[in-house]
Amino acid sequence: MLVWKCSCVLLICMAAKAELFEMNYSEYHNYETMTAFLKKITEAYPNLTHLYSIGESYEGRQLWVMKISGGVDTILRPHVKLIANVNGNESVGRELLLRFIEYLVNEYNNKNKTVRRILDYSHVHILPSMNPDGFETLLEKYSACSDLAQSKGNENSNGVILYADFNNTSPQKETLAVKKWMDDVPFVLSATLNGGSISAFYPFDDHPEDKFATDDDDIFKYLAFTYADKHEKMLFPNPCGGIDEPEVQTGGSYEPLEGSMMDFNYIAHGCMEVSFQISCHKYPFPEDLPDLWDANKEPILAYLGAVRMGVRGLVVDEEGNPVPKAAIRIRG
Repeated sequence: MLVWKCSCVLLICMAAKAELFEMNYSEYHNYETMTAFLKKITEAYPNLTHLYSIGESYEGRQLWVMKISGGVDTILRPHVKLIANVNGNESVGRELLLRFIEYLVNEYNNKNKTVRRILDYSHVHILPSMNPDGFETLLEKYSACSDLAQSKGNENSNGVILYADFNNTSPQKETLAVKKWMDDVPFVLSATLNGGSISAFYPFDDHPEDKFATDDDDIFKYLAFTYADKHEKMLFPNPCGGIDEPEVQTGGSYEPLEGSMMDFNYIAHGCMEVSFQISCHKYPFPEDLPDLWDANKEPILAYLGAVRMGVRGLVVDEEGNPVPKAAIRIRG
């Protein structure tokens, strides 16, 4: 009898935790709802998650990041980041990353092998909205799937496109926050979830000699196709029904762009970032979000799994002390 009572209590507690942060993923969520959701997640799973802010937007909204990792921490555990809503009108990635956060914590506790393999190996940092001001403007001013929403609303509240703000001599608050974040955390792998097409771009976005391929071009291609191969449409010709749509390619070979966040990751920090365009319309009807989730969940998981590539180690001096900011060069 005692065992039965304990089991009932356990089941009730588990059900209560599941209902604590359940959201309707067939609708868009404003800043207040997103903030409340993230706080509930980290309150429910304090040993698995850590919610922190990397700074404020132009209008003073927090740039929330959810760090998720399990298992026993080690000094060599790699850090990975996922970023969305860089442009204010690119809404899909924001909603998918909110759902992905809930998916990770639920599936980790359900002993999902794929999720555990990722979270027990790496620290996953998720910034669902780099441009919360722009997204609030989108919700207030534009209709879903409208021509205006597709073409307007890229900027932050100060009229700047954040994605191309990383070589600016007077960068925006959001840009400075992300730069400091990269200074503070040694990220090795990154992805941005954008919109407006179904494609993938990797560095370079810009090069003074129009030489858009990096020295790590083969690795970038591997990372881009790791995602694209799992996506149901990304490798299709013209998946959005247009003409001469972008493919899996360097950003600059399609449309050169100076000062991009993707190039900054690679040049300034050696972090490999790929930009994935995951929806034909930047602001689709909310009822389309579940299908977009289904199309991108497995690709995101596959991409995160790629962090296991490469070599890890510590650079130490003759006495075994770590050498700060050591540079390693490989010949051959």
